Amino acid sequence: MWPFAELKALAGQAGKVEFQAGEMLFRQGDAGDKVFLIRRGLVEIFAENSGRRRRLNLRGRGEVIGEMALLDGLGRSASAVARTQLQARTLSRDVFEQLLTHRPALVRSLTSHLSHRMRELQGTLSSELDKRDQEGKATGLFSIGPFLLAEKLGEGGMGVIYSASHQRTGHPYAVKVLSVSSEEQRARFTRECEFMARMVHPNIVRIDSAGTEGYYGYMAMELLRGETLEQRLKRGPLSEVEVSRWFVPAMEALGYAHDMGVMHRDVKPANLFLTLDGTLKMLDFGIARRINGPELTVAGRFFGTPQYLAPERIGGQSKAQERQSDQYSLGISMYEAATGRCPFDFDDVAEVLAAHLHRCPTLPSTIAAVDHEVELVIMRLLAKEPSRRYPSFAAAAQALAAATSGSVKSMTTDFGTRRD
Repeated sequence: MWPFAELKALAGQAGKVEFQAGEMLFRQGDAGDKVFLIRRGLVEIFAENSGRRRRLNLRGRGEVIGEMALLDGLGRSASAVARTQLQARTLSRDVFEQLLTHRPALVRSLTSHLSHRMRELQGTLSSELDKRDQEGKATGLFSIGPFLLAEKLGEGGMGVIYSASHQRTGHPYAVKVLSVSSEEQRARFTRECEFMARMVHPNIVRIDSAGTEGYYGYMAMELLRGETLEQRLKRGPLSEVEVSRWFVPAMEALGYAHDMGVMHRDVKPANLFLTLDGTLKMLDFGIARRINGPELTVAGRFFGTPQYLAPERIGGQSKAQERQSDQYSLGISMYEAATGRCPFDFDDVAEVLAAHLHRCPTLPSTIAAVDHEVELVIMRLLAKEPSRRYPSFAAAAQALAAATSGSVKSMTTDFGTRRD
């Protein structure tokens, strides 16, 4: 349940509504134009697919429902029906967004609430896929679409990633499997994956195909061998040469995506990957947004990862500022890479968000041996005000390349080109 003070804030702006048992609050596919606060009674949340109905949850007094569709603009991903006589309060989209803008505590509660909901959904998806995996092992076959799935490579971004092979060609892939629940969501998922597949850049993981099967959507990507920055940092912070090797191409990749009209929105060390031949790849555009447009994917998280979240994405500010948010997230990642520490890594999500909004990070050079010019790049990326960051990722890449050019040149001249 939400904290009482925040429920009271919601209720103070809401109108009263009542439903009889069996009456629908909203249907799958409807526009997300309002949010409901349950005062008394039970609501069943369910999804329908090809005439089959699947219960997702029961919600009762003190619960808020409908906020996911309202926030991401994708329409209702499931239906809600009153199981008993129901009393509720309802807020329109405009009123709800105004509350988020003026009540930071409400934003923090919502973030924590959605994070918990996403963990629940991720756990359900993982359990369902594990069950399917076991059934597949019993029959010797675990497939989705044209792909035969093998080893589980990881989880995240509301999906599970497997190594796989195409059943006809035998070509190896990494296949990400996500949960989708409505015809509209499946169609949107496929359409937007096709859009992402048109982003061709040497530093962005390539998506070859996508599709849906039952309640699942899948994306087939190039299978990479190497490690993420998150894995690399377990061995300690990066040298200046390594900072350049990881982050200059990351900036170039994100700049290309922005030129294509797409923001990543979940830039973090787990989504930067260095292949065995030294090529940087940006991973997981799973919660991407078209610049000044709606969400790209149906099951993505609204808020991204709290430790790497830009201030302007916390306070419900104008979309005119959101183009710069990927810079801030990359700056947090670069700070962590250079020092070995995430600047705002607290257990409490509310404390993390408050730090992004109001606290200046400790200078990297006071934690580790970080060059002054590299530090300037990091701190400009981490400016609280979006307009004080770089005008573009191209400008940021140029600044970082210049800041690290001496170290790279020294390594090449004295020892020959080498990898750390």
